[in-house]
Amino acid sequence: MAGTGLSEPGMLEPEWSDVKARVNPDAALKLSTLRNAKGREFEAVAMIDLRDGRIPFFKADTQDKIDEARRLFYVGITRTRRYLLYGTDTTHCRNRPSPFLKAGTGLGLCWNY
Repeated sequence: MAGTGLSEPGMLEPEWSDVKARVNPDAALKLSTLRNAKGREFEAVAMIDLRDGRIPFFKADTQDKIDEARRLFYVGITRTRRYLLYGTDTTHCRNRPSPFLKAGTGLGLCWNY
């Protein structure tokens, strides 16, 4: 295949067994939803896009739905053993931080020893 580097002269195709031997699942980045993170624990957790309308979701129009979103947020921040990184998108004035974050904050790094 011209231009892709996959079949260039002198290039060796990697053997999947070689690739699998070098992969360390414990050190890999794991992407997860808040629901899927229940019952799991990680050395570090990064929660992104924590803005109003995302958490709680903009369709959370009852107190029960807002309470469920708050429980899921709690699940997210308690999945870490050591580091928690969280952030919001403040590139537009409509992107307010999630009401579940402390007032006036939109970015943070916390750690436990």
